[in-house]
Amino acid sequence: AEILRSPVVEVDEGVGSGAAEELERLQDELRSATTRAAAVEAAAEQLSQREAEVARLKGVVADLEKKEVESQAKVVELESRVVSLSDEVRSAGAREAEAAALSAAQSRVEALSSELEAARKECGAAAEGRAAAETGRAAAEAEIEDLRRAKEELAGQLAASSRSG
Repeated sequence: AEILRSPVVEVDEGVGSGAAEELERLQDELRSATTRAAAVEAAAEQLSQREAEVARLKGVVADLEKKEVESQAKVVELESRVVSLSDEVRSAGAREAEAAALSAAQSRVEALSSELEAARKECGAAAEGRAAAETGRAAAEAEIEDLRRAKEELAGQLAASSRSG
């Protein structure tokens, strides 16, 4: 490249015009080749820079792919947690409904217990009334029996006194 950059050689007057033209043509080719060599060096430098940029971008792409895989794994984990929490919410809702049903049932049990106690009191009062009625009926039957006997005795006495009299 240094030779290519050297100044154009001066042509002696003694050399023929054909040689001078040849020398000038060669110098033009030399300048053209020097320009092309510089362009090739610049292109090689650009290529080297582009290759370095491509290598850097491949690293960036690899990092992004890794992050994408990690993000997808996190999405799967979060979806699983959402499903689990949804199940817990449904379960809690069911337990809440069960608790409400249990509370309502407890209220019904308390109301029925009050009704049962009132019915027991009524039953007790009815049993006492029935016992008193049975006692009164038995006493009345005994009294009726006593009155029949007394009537029969009086009828017998009346018949006996009519016969004797």
